[in-house]
Amino acid sequence: MGRVLQNRGVGVESPWLRAFASRGIRGLRTVVGFYVDGFRGMTVGRTLWIVIIIKLVVMFGILRLFFFPDLLNSKFETDSQRGDYVIEELISKTR
Repeated sequence: MGRVLQNRGVGVESPWLRAFASRGIRGLRTVVGFYVDGFRGMTVGRTLWIVIIIKLVVMFGILRLFFFPDLLNSKFETDSQRGDYVIEELISKTR
């Protein structure tokens, strides 16, 4: 197995990565199975992941609507006008 890793140019010490590098798809299934088993066995961790996902949805979905309005669509009609405006703003900010 060491030769396979050296021939591919992968310097891997982790057994999971070594399994993936030498077995391809079968190794990928092994790694995915490892994580699936880990998530199935969680009790508190599952609740924490749900809280994290809800927070991300709130941050990127809802807050975006209120704090980041789409100014380019409201000010300009065509894509070329929007592009020209962005280029001018970038150039003027660098000077």
